[in-house]
Amino acid sequence: MALLLSTIATLETTLIQVTRTLFTMGVTARLPKVLGTTHPTRKTPFVATMVVTVLSLGLFIASQSIGSVGNILTDGTTPSRFRSASTTHSPDIRW
Repeated sequence: MALLLSTIATLETTLIQVTRTLFTMGVTARLPKVLGTTHPTRKTPFVATMVVTVLSLGLFIASQSIGSVGNILTDGTTPSRFRSASTTHSPDIRW
């Protein structure tokens, strides 16, 4: 559970930083100005947030089709005692 919560916290912090960077670069015209657009009532960088959301979901979906990334995600959420027992191919090892 702690691993899951720390992963979520890290992702959230990273996504907030990336959206704010894209927003600032949009405002200063280093990237397309549309990224510097804020929500009319909430005053948040909603265009940059949507761009990062779409890219993140796209990368996540694409990573599921790549075996090594899928294995890393599975291994990161499987307790190590079960992972090591299930990946051992020698029938002589008893747990």
